[in-house]
Amino acid sequence: MVKGLFGNKGSFRRNSLIMSGGAMVNVAVGLGLSPIVSRMYSKEEFGVFYIYVSVVTIGGLLINGMYNMAFVVPQREEDFLGLLKFCLITSLLGSLCFFIFLLLAKSSFLDWINAEELGSFAYLMPLGLLLSSLVISLQNWNVRRKEFKTNSLSAVATGVSDRGSQIGFGVSLGSVFSSLIFSKILADVVTILMLTKKSMISEIRTAFQIPMFRVKEILYEYIKYPKYVLSGNFINRLSGDIPLYLFSAAFDLRAAGAFGFATAILNVPYKVIGGSISTVYFQKATELFNQDRDLLQKFTISSFAKMTLLGSLAFGFLFAFGDFIFSFVFGEEWNLAGRIARVLSIYYIFKIISSPFNNIFRTVKKEQYSLIVNVVLSISRIGGVAVGILYDDLMSAIILFSLGNIIGYLVNFWLVFYSQGIQISRLLLKPFFQMIMIFGSFYVLRLVLLPYLIK
Repeated sequence: MVKGLFGNKGSFRRNSLIMSGGAMVNVAVGLGLSPIVSRMYSKEEFGVFYIYVSVVTIGGLLINGMYNMAFVVPQREEDFLGLLKFCLITSLLGSLCFFIFLLLAKSSFLDWINAEELGSFAYLMPLGLLLSSLVISLQNWNVRRKEFKTNSLSAVATGVSDRGSQIGFGVSLGSVFSSLIFSKILADVVTILMLTKKSMISEIRTAFQIPMFRVKEILYEYIKYPKYVLSGNFINRLSGDIPLYLFSAAFDLRAAGAFGFATAILNVPYKVIGGSISTVYFQKATELFNQDRDLLQKFTISSFAKMTLLGSLAFGFLFAFGDFIFSFVFGEEWNLAGRIARVLSIYYIFKIISSPFNNIFRTVKKEQYSLIVNVVLSISRIGGVAVGILYDDLMSAIILFSLGNIIGYLVNFWLVFYSQGIQISRLLLKPFFQMIMIFGSFYVLRLVLLPYLIK
């Protein structure tokens, strides 16, 4: 009975439940403490903090050339260890180079990203960059080892330490953006400690015994990662965060903070459903690709249908009641973030459906497709935000930004199925009809309850 409910050990169902279970505990802790955090810090403080996180995250993509995302792929252990050695070295050297850069051009850099308020706290960025790159490497390392439980437990520890320290630092140091930054650094340290296994030490020693000329050969074998995966992910992340920089410049930090807070809350169901399943899907899809391509097609179609249903339920509810939820749970001053979240939820359903399949291009050796998708996404996103800013209207910019995302993710759907030889014309009709019906039902429910909600 237990196997029927949770699947066999190592199965896709069991691993997905492990990852989702940890994420759900993380969400429960995060959402439980978020009303306290949202009342301690202002939108301006969150605005500065989200710009800091954006810089660190984007730098984390660049520092290793995305080679750490290839940890799952090599069948030869030597190839993996060569990639590991390179990523550990570049994490240290890249962070050091960024620190030197800030020593020489901190003021110009902060002025360029509209974050002068960071001041001397910008020197914490290299440390954040180092920790961020190590977290990504360790997470992918554990996926290769099928240590999904470890990744799941680390997510719980991260959520507890992050929200708990935001409150603790806020009380002891004051409700300022620096408290949020210290909390982020502490959470990353806890994550690294949770992800690290004693058995990894021997693998690191073996990795550093591989001569550099052999490492260079391995890097060349996986050259598509910096060439296509890095380029695509860098463009995707930068264009996804572009509203933070443009809104802080065109409007104010409160607009950037409201946008950042809305996306942070929307990322909660995204991480539970999409983020948790994506790593498991990638590992399973890689196995099926090497064993049975027909089973991979069936697996992708089945996963697509399930993701559409789960995503529609999660974001359909936020689409209908986001403004009321934010005002009630986080405080009336976050009503703007709630209205932004309602609009963004329309595109987040497409984002969450795409999340497990973003890595399929690496599995089927079509990494260039991910670059195409991210170029389309970036153009449509930036174009939408620019038009909204041109008309000096924040909500118009949000609506057009969401529309641009939908266009990009539709292209992604087509390339995901095309890369596997799946006919998509009829396949998409049923899930999308289901999506529209669920969103429509939640909206009708909003209209029915509206007289009671505005009292």
